[in-house]
Amino acid sequence: DSLKMEGAVREIGMALAVNGKESGILNFSGSPDNQSVATLSRSIAESIDTVRNNHLVAGGIKRHANGATNLLPPASSSHETMTILFSDIKGSTEITDRLGDIAAQELFREHNNIVREQVTVFHGYEIKSMGDGFMLAFPSALNGILCAITIQKMLREYNQSIERESILVRMGLHAGEVIRENQDYFGRNVILASRISSHARENQILVSSILKEMTTSFNELEFETPLEITLKGLPGNTLVYPINW
Repeated sequence: DSLKMEGAVREIGMALAVNGKESGILNFSGSPDNQSVATLSRSIAESIDTVRNNHLVAGGIKRHANGATNLLPPASSSHETMTILFSDIKGSTEITDRLGDIAAQELFREHNNIVREQVTVFHGYEIKSMGDGFMLAFPSALNGILCAITIQKMLREYNQSIERESILVRMGLHAGEVIRENQDYFGRNVILASRISSHARENQILVSSILKEMTTSFNELEFETPLEITLKGLPGNTLVYPINW
């Protein structure tokens, strides 16, 4: 009835006011008419936009605070075709136990700097940083693989230049259609890339058969004998290819 409607309008108005979008709704009184409903609808829409924009800005600030320097461009569609790369440092917990928090963090920072530098060089995007690993995205399948190879080579050089703990990283890549939501990607193909990376050994790069086919014309890539693996939560076996880098 009208009293319940009036109460609901006031509750929504108070919620909108939190985001600076009250637009006179708090002063609403009496039975709702077409004009008040229209005003409420506009305020709700504006508030949703405000919350969404604040979320994007906050996400960008958080990523930049963590060292990320590249954000995904505005999306033209909720579905995009991307090459997804997951990486993680082997035994990061044990490294922290051996070195202590400060020394371990310095080591991980070197790793992060190398990864972020090459992601920029190969026109990729840092989607997530998990402390001891990354989720990266590349519009180009070839660039995704070349970035992974270059990171591994640079980490090898870094390990040879120091006498302390080495940084040993495993990587997995897959390509396909993913669901875009703000500055993140979701979907089955993202899960596949993550599962593939979990099967990689230290210093190893594993790529899906689809990704291999997408880059097979690039003669400089050397794929090793394929491996048949079982991915957690997915039916059947999956063929993956180690890269000889």
